Amino acid sequence: MGDEINVGRTWRLRMRANSTIYDAIETVAKIDNRQKVEYNVVDGKPYVAALNGKEDDPEMGMFWFVYLKTLSSDKDPKIVEESPVDIKLQPNQEIILWYKGGPWSGQSLMQKPVTSP
Repeated sequence: MGDEINVGRTWRLRMRANSTIYDAIETVAKIDNRQKVEYNVVDGKPYVAALNGKEDDPEMGMFWFVYLKTLSSDKDPKIVEESPVDIKLQPNQEIILWYKGGPWSGQSLMQKPVTSP
């Protein structure tokens, strides 16, 4: 989870054709009851908001992000901006749920007070 590498867990699944990221996440949650996933629903679609009780923390700028990586590729994992129900898995893909600071949460992106003239 995030930068806490020692908290990482791996499951190797054989999913049916046309399975989505959501299907894989829910399959792991059914296999291992310690993997409780909670979602925020936006426009009727679920987005990962908590895993194992570790929730998105807007005050600290920490959020759950979903990444995809092809196992045989040397490329970095690619962030998934769509809902997990919208992305169909391809063969030999790795799903990474990563709890980390959002790219917008840095000090350079903090809002400055605005005064009206």
